[in-house]
Amino acid sequence: MKNLSIFSFINIIFTIAFLAIVASFILFLKYDKSRFELQQQQRYSIIANAFLSGFRFIPTKREIDAISAQFDVQPIYDFKEKLKVLNYAKLLYQKESILGRIRIFKLYKDYYIYVQSYGYNLLLKDNKPGVYHLKGALIVLFASILGLIFLYLSFVRKFRPLRELQKNIDKFAQGDLNITTKMDGKDEIAKVANSFDNAVKYINSLLNSKRLFMRNIMHELKTPIAKGRITAEMVEDKENREFLVNAFERMNNIISELAAVDRVTTETYVLDKKQISLKELLSESLKLSMIDKNQVDLEIRDGYIEADKKLLSIAIKNLIDNGIKFGEDKRVKVAASSDKIEVISKGKPLKYPLEYYLEPFSQEEKRSEGFGLGLYIVNNIVNLHGFTFSYRHTAGENRFCIFFSKEKLKKFS
Repeated sequence: MKNLSIFSFINIIFTIAFLAIVASFILFLKYDKSRFELQQQQRYSIIANAFLSGFRFIPTKREIDAISAQFDVQPIYDFKEKLKVLNYAKLLYQKESILGRIRIFKLYKDYYIYVQSYGYNLLLKDNKPGVYHLKGALIVLFASILGLIFLYLSFVRKFRPLRELQKNIDKFAQGDLNITTKMDGKDEIAKVANSFDNAVKYINSLLNSKRLFMRNIMHELKTPIAKGRITAEMVEDKENREFLVNAFERMNNIISELAAVDRVTTETYVLDKKQISLKELLSESLKLSMIDKNQVDLEIRDGYIEADKKLLSIAIKNLIDNGIKFGEDKRVKVAASSDKIEVISKGKPLKYPLEYYLEPFSQEEKRSEGFGLGLYIVNNIVNLHGFTFSYRHTAGENRFCIFFSKEKLKKFS
């Protein structure tokens, strides 16, 4: 029951209620019909006993007609009609006593009382037989069903805004921040929807403030860093010059990393997907990394993928940079096919599970290089594309892989 939606639960409850009403109606009909038939039997028993006890000897026609008129029954004297009733009618009731025998028959819609006593027998037809009417019971049934349908529609109408709220929440979860869940009303659903709407507006406000702050601070820092770098190049002392250049380069890298983080974590960011060749993609990644091409061994199979070239190039560039930066021989191997791109470097396995490094600013204690954003950026870019990012260590090699197909991931893991 925990996994049932509210609407499924309501449907089940009302289905059970409907079946219960129908079952109750059927049981009531059986009971009421039995009660009706019992009343009929009692009436005919009284009539038959009146005929049996009223005549000691063979009664005359006048005596029969008098009692028949009293009970509103009609004696049947025609032999053929008698035979027809006795042969074809349904026997409903039979009773024997010292006075004689009583049998009650039903033929079509007519009821007959057959009285047999010592010396005579008499077949009586009920002129006003009781008719069992379903009309009242059916009215109650239809009224109950209509009431149940009305309640069901009222419940569905009451909970319909909940579906709209769920759709908007799903859109919000997928990155659509332009939703509105504002509702009129004072019930609990409206209160939840309005509270969520206020939360969305507040989150939008925070995100806009963060983006504005990030862009402003990066813009303000770019110019002094560039000027500082130029000035550092003019320092005559080689050792101090290299120190200052590295410091400004580090600051510039920080800004570039923060810009990349801001870009890939923007919820409303829309990928510019195009069909690109793997060779073109890796060539762009190597340009971004600005490393010696002799440090990278490429193994590329001809193939094309649908992706955002700029973003995916940044992800691969980060994996190549990490492989060279933390590899034992400062080299990496990049193997690319239409199913995956794998970056391989020699080294010890990661100290923590991969999930640890996918958080921003996560790195091992002894590593002073980097800012702990590389794999975080890679994972976000991969997720934006709907690809899968995985890691394993085998034969002294660290293997980071971006899978374009989840089926291949099972073989890799």
